[in-house]
Amino acid sequence: MTYNVMSAPLLLCRTGAMTLYSGDLTTWTGGHRHPNDTGHAEEAWNFARAPDDHVYGYVQNADRGLRIERLGAAKKASELVGVTVAWCSRRPEDGQLVIHGWYENATVFRHPTERPDGMGFKSNVISVLFRTHADRALLLTPDQRRYPIPTREKGTMGHTDILYVEETKPELAADIRKYLSNVRGDARVPAPAPGIPPDQRGWGGGESAQHLALKLYVRDNPKCLGLGLTRKGKDEYVLPSLDGVDVVFRTAKRTYAVEVKPRNCGEAEHRRGLYQCVKYRALLEFETLDEGKKLPCTPVLVTEDPLSKAHAATAATFGIVHRQIRAPERRGRRDHF
Repeated sequence: MTYNVMSAPLLLCRTGAMTLYSGDLTTWTGGHRHPNDTGHAEEAWNFARAPDDHVYGYVQNADRGLRIERLGAAKKASELVGVTVAWCSRRPEDGQLVIHGWYENATVFRHPTERPDGMGFKSNVISVLFRTHADRALLLTPDQRRYPIPTREKGTMGHTDILYVEETKPELAADIRKYLSNVRGDARVPAPAPGIPPDQRGWGGGESAQHLALKLYVRDNPKCLGLGLTRKGKDEYVLPSLDGVDVVFRTAKRTYAVEVKPRNCGEAEHRRGLYQCVKYRALLEFETLDEGKKLPCTPVLVTEDPLSKAHAATAATFGIVHRQIRAPERRGRRDHF
């Protein structure tokens, strides 16, 4: 069966609220008492890319299994492929239940199974009810989580963590599908995790080897930007706002803020880079004013892949310099989970 987000079976699942869902329980708010009492929760890893490039999901109160026949599976089937799993949680600032991410073309298991990579808490391997390729796991940043899920109407979430929304509220299911299709370009897929704790200053579960290689290459080779720079830059420049800029170059008359995006990161990440450039320009100019100086800032977006025509036009409109640069291969490095 060919997967289509507009017609695929839809399942709505509720978890506690987190920033990354890559095991970062320090950001956990709301949800069940279990994570607060025990210090672990299977759903905390719902958007963590596994070594096999898949993500594995879990939802509370499903230990007796999921009724996947309500999604179109045969009565005795053990799994169903091609499901859209929409994840929602309560927004910490106002308690509103909102969609924070979703799986596309997911496999839904009738009964919980163990993660194949053996990841777990202490001696307990994390249970799995959902699986999809990591590039089909779309997560919104906390400020993008705006789609409200009703809880007081008949056939909505209420006190349940699992809603077969197709059956109970078909008009809501249709609207959710439309919403997911519209915001797909704004969502982020899980980045390869190098085995370090997530950086809570920014957005993403650590830094991939490709991102690090490109960042260090630009830092050490300022001439590659074609902007007349000769002195080595400073990487991971932390602003008073706690935003981190990949590379910063300073001259007597100007600051350059460089955001790098490695190969195969996708158009959504390029778009995010444009927004980051606009933000860094404002923050760096304000920082110098606060120090009694007045230095203009030029934002630079460096990508290994070409920008789309639309993104190139946006860069030109907002005065963002774009450079397509491919960092040399670095031998002896591997991505780590």
